[in-house]
Formats: sequence, C-alpha cells, structure tokens
Amino acid sequence: MSGTVHLLAFMMHTPINHMTMSWADGDDGQAAGLGSISHWQDLARTLEPGCFDGVFFADVPSVYDHYKDSTDVAIRYGVIWPTHDPVA
Repeated sequence: MSGTVHLLAFMMHTPINHMTMSWADGDDGQAAGLGSISHWQDLARTLEPGCFDGVFFADVPSVYDHYKDSTDVAIRYGVIWPTHDPVA
C-alpha cells in the first residue's frame, strides 16, 4: 500500500450546504461569491498551499431538502437551492 494521501475539497454551488438550519458563517462569502469566478479562483488559491489534489463539486438537479413533505422552506431560505451546474 502506498503512503500517499490525496485530499479533495467538497463543495456545493449553493448558498447553504446540506440541510435546513445547518450552521453557516455569514462572513464566508459563499452566497455572495456564487456568481463570481474570482471567488472560486480564490478558493483554489487557498487550497493549493494545503496540497489539495482537487475539488469535488456536488450537483443536485432539484431541491434537495424537504420539511413536512414540502420543499417550500428550502426554497424560501436558499438551502441547497438554487443549485448550479458545476461544469463551468
């Protein structure tokens, strides 16, 4: 077995990751940076000195979270919505 470790960052191109009411730091710039290529370039520059090998962008083609059998809360508060195509 090799002694090599590969590091990948996990990103979602959404205002808030994972679930309704999940913790988010308002100063992280993720929501403001979604439409800015420079935001993602800055992220890459941050990861590079940490010897990360890559970034995985998860994509979800629809509203991801449900509360009380509805997607209304997720849409209202931008929880993993909207999602964008990470190919760009």
